[in-house]
Amino acid sequence: MRPGNLVSLSNNGAAVHVRVAGLERRSWARCPTGTLAIVLESFIENRQDGPSMDSYAKVMVGDLVGFVWLYECKVIDEDR
Repeated sequence: MRPGNLVSLSNNGAAVHVRVAGLERRSWARCPTGTLAIVLESFIENRQDGPSMDSYAKVMVGDLVGFVWLYECKVIDEDR
């Protein structure tokens, strides 16, 4: 997943919780399955056997900027 990718957020049919960026206290926004987001930056945690489940992305959902786990994102349009 690269910056500029358009992704669909999904958590096996449940809402995805996006951690809101830039706030001192922990804040979460619920995003229904199928919500579209733009990847701003991705943080890949690599292990010996490949990418970790701890990999995450900084995303923009509407006017909200936050963080979401990569396993909750599905790329639907790649930056060409």
